[in-house]
Amino acid sequence: MPGSLRHRADVSVVVVAHGTEPGLPESVRSLLASLDDAARGAHVGARGAHDAPHADAAGGLRGDHLGGELVLVVRDVAALPCAVRAADPRVRVVAAPGVAGGRARNVGVAAARGRYLLFTVPGVRVPAGWVAALVAPLRSGHADLVAGAVHPPGGAPATGPAAALLGLVADPPPRGVLPEASAGATRAVLEAVGFDEALGTARYPGAAEVFRRDVVGAGFRAHAVAGVPVEVPADPRAAGGRVLAARARGQGRTAAYVERHLRDRPPAAAAAGLRLLRDAAALAAARAGRAPLDRLLPARAAVARDLRSLALLRAPDRERPRSAAGDAPGGAGAPRAAEPRVLVARGAQPPTTLPELPAERPAEPPAEPPAPAAAGGVAPGDRGVVHQFWSPARTRAAAARGWGALPPTG
Repeated sequence: MPGSLRHRADVSVVVVAHGTEPGLPESVRSLLASLDDAARGAHVGARGAHDAPHADAAGGLRGDHLGGELVLVVRDVAALPCAVRAADPRVRVVAAPGVAGGRARNVGVAAARGRYLLFTVPGVRVPAGWVAALVAPLRSGHADLVAGAVHPPGGAPATGPAAALLGLVADPPPRGVLPEASAGATRAVLEAVGFDEALGTARYPGAAEVFRRDVVGAGFRAHAVAGVPVEVPADPRAAGGRVLAARARGQGRTAAYVERHLRDRPPAAAAAGLRLLRDAAALAAARAGRAPLDRLLPARAAVARDLRSLALLRAPDRERPRSAAGDAPGGAGAPRAAEPRVLVARGAQPPTTLPELPAERPAEPPAEPPAPAAAGGVAPGDRGVVHQFWSPARTRAAAARGWGALPPTG
């Protein structure tokens, strides 16, 4: 039936994939199970119905049951397993050859039909109540952007720079964090703010962090959702030193990109060179002293930031978003990006015209005692002004300016 939940898209889950990820079929199965849970109306998280945020007394979210879809933005459709393409009618595959990162997420947003959009990555396993828990604060109006927790297999994530580089987030998520594996936003947010198309790649990771900063800067509200951590195949204890070092350098390059393109003026070349010498010396000392990862990884990120800052000194302050149709072979199916959009904060409407106050007139001594005030302190035949309806706020100075008489004190 066209009007059934399986044909309705209240929620769209967007996943950007290459098509060859080994954990993609399992991710699709867990996401479809979470969509089934939202369609049944069993809006409970991992902690149960009574602990789920924004749930009513019966354990469900007020309103209709949610119909959903899974939008897969795939670079290589030919490599996509048949089990994924034929998994469910709700799975929609969007072919985007040569497109990745923030550009691919923007393509997924354009193809999605839902009012609420959730984002995750290939290889994750989401709990049954993940979709409903992340959508609940969006539907209730408590938030415009939501973030969930991300754990490695078998337990809570370790804290520190290594866990942050792997995208792990504690439960409940700390303030100011938006993981790529567990995030969501309303359609209104994504119509005003998009993902930076230069980010989200191996060279410039961190598209979700910059997206959160842009969303909050545009006046939208962010909220952390606890109790529904997703599981990703990443463990800081098993990750190699080269993997962590590469991610630290990528984080530093992203910091340089943000600093260059979002500041009013670039740093002076001399100051950038001195900062590079200082951070390089700190990195050499940390390596010589066999410092722990908590010190070594931030030092690597700082040096990568300084090197990239020097390379970007002559770059223009504002760049057009790169188009997949013009910059990547075979990407003609993706819409071409136009001029950068100006962020418009919510509620940007022309001001309401207020009635003008009566012109002030000099106070004159009354020839006879003033007439007694009517109910509410407004003299008969006088329309009054706003402050006259606030009895405790009236003053003798206002009466002296002719804005109404004070009530009798005796």
